[in-house]
Amino acid sequence: MTREEYEVLRAGTMAEHNLNTAGVVKMSEREILQEFQALSDKIAVQNHMIPAEVLSQQLAPNEYAYQQGLSIVMNSDMIKPDTLNNPENLKEMQDSLFHENGHLRDFESSFLSEVRGQMTPEELAGLNDRLSEIPDDSWESYYNHPGEISAREAGRIGVEEVERDQQLIAEVDAAMNGGRNQILATFDFAVVNGEVVYEDTFEMSNALESQTMDTSGMQTLADNDGMIEVDENELEMDTMDAVDDFSFSAFDEDV
Repeated sequence: MTREEYEVLRAGTMAEHNLNTAGVVKMSEREILQEFQALSDKIAVQNHMIPAEVLSQQLAPNEYAYQQGLSIVMNSDMIKPDTLNNPENLKEMQDSLFHENGHLRDFESSFLSEVRGQMTPEELAGLNDRLSEIPDDSWESYYNHPGEISAREAGRIGVEEVERDQQLIAEVDAAMNGGRNQILATFDFAVVNGEVVYEDTFEMSNALESQTMDTSGMQTLADNDGMIEVDENELEMDTMDAVDDFSFSAFDEDV
C-alpha cells in the first residue's frame, strides 16, 4: 500500500466516522460534501477506479444523485445538516453515493483494464447489458434495467460496509478513548475490508483481536478474480464520447 493510498483510505474512514447524525449537524454543507468526496475516493481506491468528482446541484425532490462521465452530482437540498440529521435521509444519501459509484465502475470498465480486472466472471458477462441504453422512459424500464439492478445492489452493500466500519471505529473508541464517540476527531488508522490499517506499519493489523477489552457497554455511533480480459470491440458504446454523454441517475424507488 502506498502512502497516497493510505491517506485516501484514512480520509474515507474519517468520513464514515463523521457522516452520522451527530456529526453532520456540526458541519457546513461544504464540509459535508467534502466528506462525501472522501468516502467516494475510498471507494475508488478499493476498486482501482479513477476517483469521481463529487459535486452538488439542486435536483428534483425525488432525485438524490446522478453520475455523468467522471462526476457524481448530489442533490444539494439533501446534503444540508438539518436534512441529514434524519437517519433515513443520511442512509439514503450514503446509498446514493455507492449506487452512483456502481454506475461509474461499469462506465470506467469500458476503457480501463484495471477496473475490469477486479470484476467477477459474472460481472464481466453482464457488462454490455449494464451499459446498454434504457429502452424507453417508463419507470418499469428504468427500475428493471440491469445497470440499475446492479447499482442498487452496490448501494445496499456499501451502506452495510459503512455500518460495519462505523462499528469497528466505535470499538476502537471503546478500547482507546474511554468509549467516547469522537465526532470530527483525528485518528491514526484507516479501516480497510473490516480491518484496521495503522499509519506506523501500513499493514493489516489484528491489534483489536489481541486486546482484552469489554465492549458490551460501549457507545456505538448509532447511539450517539484475477485479471480477466474483455474484448473492447464487444462493448457497445463509443468511449471517446462516453465521458460527456453517459449518465445514470438514482431516483426515489418509491415514487
